[in-house]
Amino acid sequence: MAKRKTKLPVTRTLEYLQARGWAAGRVDRQAGKVSFDYLGVADVLGIGPAGALLAVQCTSASNVSARVRKLEGEDLLDSMSALRRANIAVQVWGWYPDRDTPRIVDLS
Repeated sequence: MAKRKTKLPVTRTLEYLQARGWAAGRVDRQAGKVSFDYLGVADVLGIGPAGALLAVQCTSASNVSARVRKLEGEDLLDSMSALRRANIAVQVWGWYPDRDTPRIVDLS
């Protein structure tokens, strides 16, 4: 029996937001096998139906705490401050392979 291929966290995040009326797009960039997040923070930016702005760091559920530590670290203090000043919510979304909803940690 073939193993079911799981979608990437970024793909799942985009589909989840778009299904709920958000305009969302991928903002990280790839260089070979390495990904560079927007401002070191976000993989996806979204604009909600009511105009809310959201920056999402996408990952697997098992890596949520590592991503939270990264975003709360001193290296990203300026980027996180800039996003907060612009009223852009920052969240880490962790996806479980067998669930249709993410684990969300809000860092706004």
